[in-house]
Parts: sequence; structure tokens; C-alpha cells
Amino acid sequence: MSGRSRREGVKAVSVCGGRGRDGVSMQEGPSGGRDAGRSGPRRRGRRSCGRLRNQAGQFISVVTVFEVMARRRSSILAQGAPSGGQDTSGPGNRRRGRPPRKHRKRKVAITTEVTLFEMVALGKNSVQTAVEEWVQSYKEDRELALLDLISFFVQCCGCEGMVTAELYQSNQGKNVVHKMTEKFDQETGLYYKKFLAYPWILTIMWPEKLQNDFYPIVGPGPFWKRFRVNFCEFTELLVHQTHSSVLCDGHLMDTVICMLSGLTNSAVYSLRHTSSLAAMKLLTALASVNQGICAGRRTAQRLYEIESITKLKGRHKYYMELLDQRRHQFQNKPMAIDNIICALFKRTFVPRYRDISSDIRVICMGELGCWIRLYPDMFLDNNYLKYIGWMLYDKDASVRMKCILALKALYEKRESAMKLGLFFYKFKKRILSMTQDRQPEITSECMQLLRLISEHYVGVFSTMEYVFLFQFVYAAYRPMATAAGELICKRLLAPPPHEGFFGQEPPDEFDRNLQNMKTLIDFYLQGEVRAWPRAVWRQDV
Repeated sequence: MSGRSRREGVKAVSVCGGRGRDGVSMQEGPSGGRDAGRSGPRRRGRRSCGRLRNQAGQFISVVTVFEVMARRRSSILAQGAPSGGQDTSGPGNRRRGRPPRKHRKRKVAITTEVTLFEMVALGKNSVQTAVEEWVQSYKEDRELALLDLISFFVQCCGCEGMVTAELYQSNQGKNVVHKMTEKFDQETGLYYKKFLAYPWILTIMWPEKLQNDFYPIVGPGPFWKRFRVNFCEFTELLVHQTHSSVLCDGHLMDTVICMLSGLTNSAVYSLRHTSSLAAMKLLTALASVNQGICAGRRTAQRLYEIESITKLKGRHKYYMELLDQRRHQFQNKPMAIDNIICALFKRTFVPRYRDISSDIRVICMGELGCWIRLYPDMFLDNNYLKYIGWMLYDKDASVRMKCILALKALYEKRESAMKLGLFFYKFKKRILSMTQDRQPEITSECMQLLRLISEHYVGVFSTMEYVFLFQFVYAAYRPMATAAGELICKRLLAPPPHEGFFGQEPPDEFDRNLQNMKTLIDFYLQGEVRAWPRAVWRQDV
């Protein structure tokens, strides 16, 4: 076979029959591999078929199935795509290769208006967004945003009824006080409460069956427990986000204080409980913000005084102007926030710290301890400490525990402990008597409080009072006995303060341990500490 016939045989495609089978064959050229007429080992990976002959008697090689499919696909594409009305779903017209990609459905975002209650219920991440969006809406439309906030607090109280607002008219005078009612309508079966939240008179209506059964902050399950945490966080973030902009505009906090005071005076427990929690958390946030502002004001004043002493040229004058501007910026804001704190304290805390519900009293005492720690410039005063002293006599153990824990946190710091001298001498007998409380947890915490007090004040307890306290080392309740043992170690086993003065050499560690061991053995053998020699009682410690 000549070279020309071989080159033409490369392009020739034929279908022939041989041995009862149909085969598609093509002759390979010199560049495409080995010739059909050559002999040699077969290629791996291809299945060999019987060699076929054409009419001229020449041998041809078998073409693979993949090459046939590729050629048929190219021929179909060359003929053109079928018309739109032609059915191509049959096996004869089915398109070879990868099936066509189905059209995906587009996701359409549906935006709906979400209330503050729903955003707070979504989770912790949405609380910050809810506060920011509300502040923005307040700057755009103040009245609509305030009504939205009022509806949020009412809905958190468990009222699924209706809230209506009518504008307060100044010519109503004293008649508006008589409109502040709360009663049950027998005809409709609805409770309704009307109270003043300037500049509106709000009317809340809700069914009778929902008054105390369930409301969000006391709901069972993890969802409602998280909602209570998110609710408290929302009230605190509301203050932190607005303290530099609209907090002291004369409208926001006036409306919120009127609303919360009206709800805290309600006879319905769900309204009173939820509004009291919101008011206490608002006071905590206000105290924290004002303490930060006061610290910034003191820092600015100190920097201004330092820069006024130094005489630098150049940008010294510009820096002094900035410090003076910052100092005047902090000058009036703490006073405005203090007025808000005083108004909210008198209208919410004072009526509720003696509430009939122990849960509300616990909230009040716990938050009062936080206020004293966060803002001691205002709350570390006998006018506020007296409420803790009075509630030490409360009949509920949880309230007494909150008071003891609040005092214990104050006496752990020497700066605050030095300002509690008058308070302790006024309530000293009550604190000593609480070591015999019915609740063992309270007795142990009270003993630890007395140990802290004895460390800060000299001669605060008499000999008989120490005798009374030392006997609790034999208490059956282990934490109580441990706390009494710590008091004994601080009182009896501690070295005297004048040891090593006036040229005296302090005793070595062995002699000190030996003396302490003798003291403890005497304490164990005598049993009654009244028989101890008076030399043991060192009043100067």
C-alpha cells in the first residue's frame, strides 16, 4: 500500500460486517500509532477484536466506542438543534453527554416588620441590633419610638391585650389623678389600668386569666431563662447607647420613669415584678455610666492642672484648649444623670424594697449592693446604706442573704470599709445575732463578714462578744466552724503589731509555733473560753 493511500485511509470511516457482527473501523496513520499491517505486542488497556478485511482484502483496525460517540455527537451538532416544538425526550433524539443543568429556583427575601419583643427573644446577638435600630428610630420619630418602647415593656409583663395612648392636656389639672385607675370590668372580662406616662395617658387592657399565670421573665425552660437575660441586657444597653446623645434630652427618661413608676404601683404581680426588674437594671446602668463620666472628669481636671503648671510653647495652648473643652463637657452631664437616678430611685426603689413579694425585695437588695460598688461617690452614704440595714430584719432568708453578701463585698475593700463605721455601730447587734440564724448558709456568711470587720477596726468587739463568736468553732455546720476558726487564728494566733519594735528581736518560727500550739491546746482543754486568762485577749489588735 502506497503512502498516499495510507494518508487517505486515515480520513476514511466505514461500517462493515464480518463474522455476523457490525464494526466501525478506521485505519491508523503513521503518526497515530502502529500500522494495521504491522505485527507486535498489543496496547494495554484496549480490548482486542477480531481483525476484519474490506472488499479489497486489506486489514482494518477496530475503532473504540468513545471515538464513535464523539463523531456522532459532532454530526448531530453539525445538523443543528431541534426545533422548539419537536420532542427530544425519546431515546433516538436524546442528547449525548452530560444532561442539561436544571434551572435553580431563586430565593426571594421577604422582609417583615419585627417588634422589639421579637428581636430580644431571638437571642443575644440581636439585642445590640435592636437597641441601635430603636435609637435611630427615636432620632427620626420620637413619639412613635417611645410608644414602641412602652409596648415592649408592657408585652414583657405578659399583657397580650391592647395598649392605647391619649395625649395629656395641661388644662386637665388635678382631674388627671382621678383617672389613674386599675380595676376589673365584669361585662367584658378584662382588666384595665390607666396611668400617666408623660406626654400620654396610657390604658392597658388584658384578659383576667393572664394576670398571674405566665409572663416572659419567669417562664419555664431555657428559652425564657435566656429571654430574661436578654431583657436585662436590653435595658442596660439602652442607657449605654444613649448616654452621649438622647439620654438627657428631657423626654426619653421622663417618659420611661413615668411608665415604670405607673407599672410598679400596680396590684397585678406580673406588671409589678417585670417593671421593678427593668427599673433596677436601668439604675445599675445609670450608676455605671455616671461613674465612668466622673472618672473621666477627674482625669481631665488633673491633666489640665498639670499642663497649666508646665510652660511649654508651640502646641501647648492648643492642648490646653482641648483639655478645657473636655473638662467643661464632663461638667454638667453627671449632674443631669444624678437627677435621673434620684427620680428613678424615689419612684421605683423606695415603694418596692418592702414589697409583699420576696422576689422583688431580693432584686432591690441585690441591685442596691451593685450600685454602691459601681458608684460609691453617690450611694456609699448612710442615706442609702440604711435600706440594707433595715432589710437585715426581713423574714425571708434570701433577702437577708443578699444583704449580707452586699455588706461582705463592701468590707473586702478597705476604702469602702472605712466609710461604714457609723453603719456598723448602728446595726452591730443585729449582725452578731445573725450568727444564730435558722439558715446555716447565712450564719457562715455572717461569720466571714465579722472576720472582715475585725480586721479593719481596732477594738470593735468586746471580750464577751469574742467569747460568743469563738464558741461557733464547735458548730456542726462545717463552713460555720471553718469561718469561726479563721476568726480565732486572726485574733489569737496572729503576732502582736509591736513585735520587733524598740530593739526587740522577734522570736524565731519554732518559738512562735510552740506558743500557738500551747494556745490551741488550752483552748481545747478548757472548753469554756470564759476561763481563759485576760492576757490572751489583746484588745490592741
